[in-house]
Amino acid sequence: MMQAIIWDFNGTLYNPKEEKLFKGAKKLLKEASKKYKQAMVSAALLNPKKRRKLIKDLGIWYYFDYIRINIKSPKMFLSVCNKFQCKPEEVYVIGDGYRKEIRTGNKLGMKTIWIDRKGKRSSWRDRLFKKRCWKRIDNMSMLESIL
Repeated sequence: MMQAIIWDFNGTLYNPKEEKLFKGAKKLLKEASKKYKQAMVSAALLNPKKRRKLIKDLGIWYYFDYIRINIKSPKMFLSVCNKFQCKPEEVYVIGDGYRKEIRTGNKLGMKTIWIDRKGKRSSWRDRLFKKRCWKRIDNMSMLESIL
């Protein structure tokens, strides 16, 4: 049974080009917070205070039980498991970055959901990535039926 979600911030929940949350992100976080413990991981190393303020200003800070702004690594993801007292296989990892979020979650045995907002990929890349994540979606509304 799934216990927790590790969310990426930039590119997953937050659209940096438009400087706002992606459509449906806040509603989804609110609903998911009723069923799961939620953590946010972010690699805003140049200005972590600014990132924390942005998360608060967007009104989503309180949907998270744990927020880590640091270099994404297996150790960081396992710290979420420790904090929530759950096993890696009881955790979803949701992110738009294949290398930093999805691959790390896969290595640890977590269920990974890759948000591929960039659309269709070349066929070799599509086959490669489809095999390496639990689910692949292209927008937030697709998460409602999964979570």
